[in-house]
Amino acid sequence: SNKGIQLYNQSFIAKNESTSNFSQNVSSSKSEESEISEIVKLSSEDPKKAEKLCMSLGDENNDKCMSGIAQNTKDKEYCSKIRAIAVRDGCYASLALEGNYSICKYIDDVYLREACYSLKSDNPKDA
Repeated sequence: SNKGIQLYNQSFIAKNESTSNFSQNVSSSKSEESEISEIVKLSSEDPKKAEKLCMSLGDENNDKCMSGIAQNTKDKEYCSKIRAIAVRDGCYASLALEGNYSICKYIDDVYLREACYSLKSDNPKDA
């Protein structure tokens, strides 16, 4: 039964270590999220500087950051700098939802592009 207790203690310690690693990762992603939101706020005043700051982030965060700048500035050029196709399409789609349906043509995903065009036909006054 001593071996059983030792095994239990070891697995308990291992669980605690993985939990603390997990919480460290969560807190670092929280700080990355707040960094991205700060950069996005900056894009209202200085979009070029904000773009440079986005570029200094890793790929995934760079994409989130560029998408944020595009939403904030309503400028599709920032969507075009997003590497991940799904994120880029989402960026274009959200700008199209603002009523700029000419952006639909930039969406790679066929179904999303069709949905975008169907929104345009639902709102002919916005076209």
